[in-house]
Amino acid sequence: MKSISRVDGPEWIASGAAAASTVGGAAPCVSVLVPSFNHGAYLESCLDSVLAEGHSPLELVVLDDGSSDDSVAIATAWMQRHGAALAGGCKIGRQQNRGITTTLNRLVAAASGEFVIVLASDDALLPGGIASRLALLADRPDLLAAFGDAEPMHLDGRPAGRSAFDVAGSDRTALRHRATLGVELISHWVMPGSVMLLRRQTFSRIGPFDQRYGYEDRDYVLRLIAARAVGFVDRPVTRYRMPPEKKQERYVALARDRVRIEFSHVSRFKGLERIALLCVAWRRARPHSIWVRPLKKLLSRIRRFNRGRARRLDTSPGPR
Repeated sequence: MKSISRVDGPEWIASGAAAASTVGGAAPCVSVLVPSFNHGAYLESCLDSVLAEGHSPLELVVLDDGSSDDSVAIATAWMQRHGAALAGGCKIGRQQNRGITTTLNRLVAAASGEFVIVLASDDALLPGGIASRLALLADRPDLLAAFGDAEPMHLDGRPAGRSAFDVAGSDRTALRHRATLGVELISHWVMPGSVMLLRRQTFSRIGPFDQRYGYEDRDYVLRLIAARAVGFVDRPVTRYRMPPEKKQERYVALARDRVRIEFSHVSRFKGLERIALLCVAWRRARPHSIWVRPLKKLLSRIRRFNRGRARRLDTSPGPR
């Protein structure tokens, strides 16, 4: 284990070799990026899941965002025990609290892999999930990112269902087809935890996480949809720890963020995707307006039409 000088804010310690894009040409290196904040109770099981995932080479990069619990000590002790087992290397960093988007951008900057996964420090990878998403991206070079389903769990780790998308009422058939994925995600937003795998070049083509927002995943996924650069793998790739009810002030802040994000992206879309996004944004921005009920009905019709189209595509030959 060795210390690394301060780079762009965080203080880093590292164990193992620096990651390369491939090891022996067998498989691409995937960087698993863990933003950590006061999740000491779950962090060790999160890191254990990286070792158990099965893909190699993996690089693990953990950045603690000013936790007040023992998260840094837990991560450092874990690295001392297991860091050498990761072919892509392992490093742990800490910083003063800067928020999730700054933390994510610093993690991306510290990563060396050809592909990137952001793994929440209270979630866990499932074996084989990386391989399934890499297979989709290998088959679809036009895509920058692939996401899968998640197995939801309660705070104590007990299962809370087999599919996070099913629990949330999403339509996985609509997600499977490139022609219907956009409307489904726009009209019925669900992105359960750490299910996205991205090519590293995504961050030069789509850009970094926008530090104006705390609802960074909604913003980034809308950018990927607008670029026609994201696809879905219909299998669980992570275990997602369902959060407790949000505090009122936190909920209000996220709702405001979401409205700002959705309105800022309207011009990127056309057709049903644009109409669906306008409906969603207006309903949130004006929850007591006389237009809420008709907008809700219109959005429901768009969703039914889109899901019906997906089922027709499911029985038709040709690419999905």
